Amino acid sequence: MTDKNKQLCLDLMHAETEQEVLSLLTDAGYWEDSDSWRALGNRENNYGQAGNQQEDAVGALTEKVVNSIDARLLGECLSREIEPEGSVAPKTTREAVARFFDNVEDEDFGRYGLISQWIGTEKITREAREITVTATGSKSKPNSLLSFTISDSGEGQTPGDFPRTLMSLGESNKLRVPFVQGKFNMGGTGALPFCSPEHNFQLVVSRRRSDLLPALHSPRDAEWGFTIVRRARPDGVRRLSSYQYLAPLRQEGVLREPGQVLSFNADSLEIFPDENPADSEYAVPYGRAAKHGTLVKLYDFQLRGDRAAITGSPGILRRLEVALPRAILPMLLVDTRYKRNSGAVAYGVQNRLENVSEARANLEPGFPIHSFIPVKDREVRVDVYAFKRQKNTSGRTQRNTYRPGAKRSVAYLVNGQSHAFEGDMFFSRLNMPWLAKQRALFVAVDCSELDELYGEDLFLPSRDRKRDNDVNGELQEGLEGFLKNSPELRTLEQERRSSVVREKLDRNSSVVSVVSDVLKRFPRILDFLARGRRIGPVVIPVTEESSTFHGRFFPTRFDLVRPKPKDQGVSRHEVTESGVVRLEFSTDAVADYFTRDDLPGRVKVRDVVTDEDVTSKFGREGPIEGQYRMWSSKVQNARPVGEEISLEVTIDDENDFARDPFVFRVLVSVKRDPSPPGTKSKSKKTPKPSLDVPQPVRVWREDSPRHREGDQTWEDLSESGLKFDDTIAVKVVGGGDSAYDYFINMDNRHAAHARVGAADADISDARWESIMHVLAMSMVASSSGKGKAEDEFTAEQLVSAATSGMAPVAMLLGAFFEESPPVFEE
Repeated sequence: MTDKNKQLCLDLMHAETEQEVLSLLTDAGYWEDSDSWRALGNRENNYGQAGNQQEDAVGALTEKVVNSIDARLLGECLSREIEPEGSVAPKTTREAVARFFDNVEDEDFGRYGLISQWIGTEKITREAREITVTATGSKSKPNSLLSFTISDSGEGQTPGDFPRTLMSLGESNKLRVPFVQGKFNMGGTGALPFCSPEHNFQLVVSRRRSDLLPALHSPRDAEWGFTIVRRARPDGVRRLSSYQYLAPLRQEGVLREPGQVLSFNADSLEIFPDENPADSEYAVPYGRAAKHGTLVKLYDFQLRGDRAAITGSPGILRRLEVALPRAILPMLLVDTRYKRNSGAVAYGVQNRLENVSEARANLEPGFPIHSFIPVKDREVRVDVYAFKRQKNTSGRTQRNTYRPGAKRSVAYLVNGQSHAFEGDMFFSRLNMPWLAKQRALFVAVDCSELDELYGEDLFLPSRDRKRDNDVNGELQEGLEGFLKNSPELRTLEQERRSSVVREKLDRNSSVVSVVSDVLKRFPRILDFLARGRRIGPVVIPVTEESSTFHGRFFPTRFDLVRPKPKDQGVSRHEVTESGVVRLEFSTDAVADYFTRDDLPGRVKVRDVVTDEDVTSKFGREGPIEGQYRMWSSKVQNARPVGEEISLEVTIDDENDFARDPFVFRVLVSVKRDPSPPGTKSKSKKTPKPSLDVPQPVRVWREDSPRHREGDQTWEDLSESGLKFDDTIAVKVVGGGDSAYDYFINMDNRHAAHARVGAADADISDARWESIMHVLAMSMVASSSGKGKAEDEFTAEQLVSAATSGMAPVAMLLGAFFEESPPVFEE
């Protein structure tokens, strides 16, 4: 009978479709037998809890990988006879990796416990083969779904422990274990709704590590246990779906306790892929044996997006590396559908970009930049990565494979795992539209240092969303303030804008001159435009090449340059009640002086009067090219107006060579706000209309003979995030405090038709450009540009949609007005 169980397990492992699984269970006599199925978590009404997890398939798949990482950490901990909940156990995930995988016991781990230090060594591949993600299925059917198998060599579970571990819900299995991710005992169920479309099939196979079994254990405890989870849909009795797992009451003629899964005896089982088999060009999905561990197979996994390759772009590897930016352990991804696929190691986009060669090849000079922002008297670290616009062999811009998807540009992390995301629109709101459209940024916000209570308040148990509360509000305010005021990001935004919106060559009939002349002749039009959002001219800044900065590992100087020291080296700073205390330093420290893992720099801010450590009230950025910044809007909150605050700033490190710390004294005077916050100005003056008109950018097909230097093509702008075809008339980019940039499609189908029938093509083009420019400016002026309500257009959306609709009649109106100019009442 045990051999029969083993064969059923192997058949289920090799099955690829929902129908195959259904047939196997039916032939075994289990599918229709209600006594063979047990409610997941021993709760009949479990669908609401099990189904209310991750909102996307990548997040659900990530939870499976995280469970495997936890299993490996727990297995190594228990094998050393350390109680995971005891005082001797590691306190953090990094400490666990340092002790169990780097064999370091010293509390000062330095560079240990970080897999970024394993990059380029044999160790990272060896460890990655102990956690694998294998893709199986058909590549010949375009619409076929893939199945994913996640395997690990972790602690494993006995068949008798399945009900309270792998098949449980809400148990406190890992609640008091500080060095693992899983706390709520629910994340593993998040994948179920994405499994096979009808029955949500998921296979689980596991065996306990032999050295973790008690001395007096039953023979069954050493066996491989397995079960399959299914979704029982509503019927005449059941009003809501319920998840059940296979646990026959009668096994091998013996009546078992409820919830006991099937099992069989085997010294080892091929749960891992063989990525380099000697006798095949294809990887074998179940070709490498393990003596213990866990396998989870997700049948027909409903993963949206490109399913052509697990390791390509945007394949699963890149998406997993964004979901686990600072992965605790590496994993091996193998696609068995393609020849000569030896797999790829995934270990997190941040870990990857900490490699010097990877950073130089993919990041803009000077990046990443680092900051610490204060949240609830804790420090939240922010790392900003800006990706280069890479060129392919033909000279065209290509997508950087490390860049995240449009909805995953800002990741909020805890212990290396993303718990929530912001999309590209986040940067648009901060007046960085070009960086947003080009998906140039990835920002990692590490919330690991937040108090556990605040962490619970901030993130939902599903670990894919944030709550809208005071903790999130303080976090968002600090993050947006840092990014919006970063000189490095402002400069990069202008550089990206300059590369698209270039200065134009002088033309005999400049559209700017034509439009300006119209506005001068008809001031009422100008008055109307001036009431709306600022139009403003396009200004392309000229950036000077800066000399290369070479920092020191241990700095020899830190100089306070704002506010400058005066009497006896003391600096004075005046700030309002709601203002910001800003300190700026010049230094020769390297960029990662405060963020590196080996002998980092330390900063402390002390209130001299109260002797209170107020460092956590300050945000910090840098050093960047020798500049270090600190700011706080909270340090003055505890002081009455008129009182002076004496601050002492100390910067030091563990330099073995004798050097005194850098110490600074700053006296902060708090004065009253000039007017109560939130009051509006009583001035009713109307802003004076401006005649400045932005120079539009002409856009053509790639093969257009009328394309001139300084113009753009559809393909050029597509690479920058703007999509054009012959139906588009105008697109605008910008908003907020920045001016809008206007892109006129000269190969719109109606413009092209008018040009063909015109006596003078240049005049026809100038007419089209002028009319569309004025129409677009009027829409920008009248649009709120914010799009807060669901049915409210942003200026970009309004201009794109409306001008395309007006295009068929625009040239007719232009010709009519040329014959009979309109009369505007003065």
